[in-house]
This record gives sequence, structure tokens and C-alpha cells, in this order.
Amino acid sequence: MQGYGVTFKYNIVIHNLSDTERQFVYHAAINRRYRINCYSNGNLLPINSNAFDSDNHYEDDIYTIQMAPNETANIVIESTELAGASATCENWFRIQ
Repeated sequence: MQGYGVTFKYNIVIHNLSDTERQFVYHAAINRRYRINCYSNGNLLPINSNAFDSDNHYEDDIYTIQMAPNETANIVIESTELAGASATCENWFRIQ
């Protein structure tokens, strides 16, 4: 593994103003050689799937954050394209 890359950092603040629990979901389609970390309120979250392997193609919901009614979440997502990566990473967020 190379020791350098380019990191894209998303800083997101979400307020759940509803009276029901919601989920913030981060989904990615990655070709290879990416490292993705997600922090919620300063805590590093575990990845959703054991199948995630940054050296192979992968597509799935990578992180899910539960949000109680009237809760605020400070979310930081760091997506690092490692040196020598296939430069394709599609990612999106959804609230459900």
C-alpha cells in the first residue's frame, strides 16, 4: 500500500426535527484502493459490511447512523483515494 493519497472530507450537520427515528446512510460504489472513515459526534464508526475490501470493486451502504427524534448529528466522512487507485468513487447520502 502506498503511503499517500487524496482525501475528500465531508462535514455534515443534520438535525432530526421529526418525532420519529431516522437513519443517515452513506452509500458508495468504489472500484479499488479507497479508504473511507466516518465519524459521528467525534466517534469513529464501524463499517457496515465485512465484505468491504478497498482492493476490489464494492458497492453497498457503508455507514448507517441512527438519529433519535430532535437529535443533532455532526458527521465527518473522509474518503481517501490512495496512490495508484482506480479513480472512480461514486458516493451519496440518504435519510430514511
